[in-house]
Amino acid sequence: MTEVLVGCLILALVIAGVLTLRIWAGDPAPSGTSAPETVPTPTAVPPVVTAAPLPTPEPAPAPLPTPDPTPEPTPEPTPEPTPEPTEAPASRDFSPAGLSAESIVNPYCLYDYAQLRADLTALEERYPQLLRVYTLGETAEGRPIPVFDFGRGDLEIVLISSMHACEHIATNVVMYLVDQYCQGYQADGEWNGVRYRDILDRVKFRVMPMANPDGIELAQKGLVAVKDPDAILDMGYDEAHDFSDWKANIRGVDLNANFAHKWGIRDEINGPCDAGWCGPSPLSEPEARAMQDLLDSTDWRLFISLHIRGEVIYWLDTDTLDLYDAHYPAARRLSNAFGYGLMGAEDVSGRGGYLVNTARVETRKFCATLELCPYVGEDPYPPELFPDVVDGIYSLFLTLGNEAILTEDP
Repeated sequence: MTEVLVGCLILALVIAGVLTLRIWAGDPAPSGTSAPETVPTPTAVPPVVTAAPLPTPEPAPAPLPTPDPTPEPTPEPTPEPTPEPTEAPASRDFSPAGLSAESIVNPYCLYDYAQLRADLTALEERYPQLLRVYTLGETAEGRPIPVFDFGRGDLEIVLISSMHACEHIATNVVMYLVDQYCQGYQADGEWNGVRYRDILDRVKFRVMPMANPDGIELAQKGLVAVKDPDAILDMGYDEAHDFSDWKANIRGVDLNANFAHKWGIRDEINGPCDAGWCGPSPLSEPEARAMQDLLDSTDWRLFISLHIRGEVIYWLDTDTLDLYDAHYPAARRLSNAFGYGLMGAEDVSGRGGYLVNTARVETRKFCATLELCPYVGEDPYPPELFPDVVDGIYSLFLTLGNEAILTEDP
């Protein structure tokens, strides 16, 4: 009996423990079973799970300064030798008788035919937009006669120089001026307020810079430059003769007496010599024919012949007095521009065959002879006095070009 009671008591305790655990776990009591009243035990708040704290970083030690490398010693510069001073190039002032670094023509010399040909070639190569060089006929000794067109315009002017052999410094003047004007045009420069381009873009000069190459060779170099020296000796000269004042061509004809108007009206000169003979007939000389061809092939507005005595202008003659009113204004403007004296009507009653007078009579256009040099009483004109020649005439092409523009039809 006692064993039965003990077993019942143990069973009751087991049941009571199970019921208590279910209550704690939230299980309802089995159906039909009443849970014993117990004091509710507060629900335990589960602990907040936190991440394990990161270890506190230790500050990195400050880097030790990198020691500067030991600087290499700066080498001493190798001394360079001081260059020798060089002469500065000439300035480009385009002033009378001035030469710039770009100049081709040197006028301070005995300017011969070979130098002329070489300079024309060099100028044409450097300034093809301004110069076109060609030849027009040959001399009595077969030298081609150089001619060039200078400028880009349609208004034409003819200019001829050095018709008389001993006056060859006129060629120096022409070539020097052309070189200077080319430089001025290239640099878009001006002279006394006149732009080179304003003239040369509207005017074209047709220039024969050395009309008498044979005679000039004789005047400059003597008989050694002549192909047939016996022909000169036959005129009455000897080998010791000084030919520096020779005016005629190589055949003894004064070219400025060989043209049509009043040809043959001359002094008592009737055969070949150094000056004055009019030749066997008008235009008998190839050089005269070349000059006439240049005029005939050009629709020119003005014609200028350059000679070298006295800084004066011949612009009218006794056979064209009726042109006085028409031509005087232009003659006066040239006189004022160059500072040259303006001569009265040239008396041609006893002398004829001049190129300018022939052209004036035949065309009725403005024609003038400009005597370039101050009168010094000697031939040839000393080249060392060249600056005195160009001092007043530097504006030659600009002034003549302006005259052509003034004559242009409105």
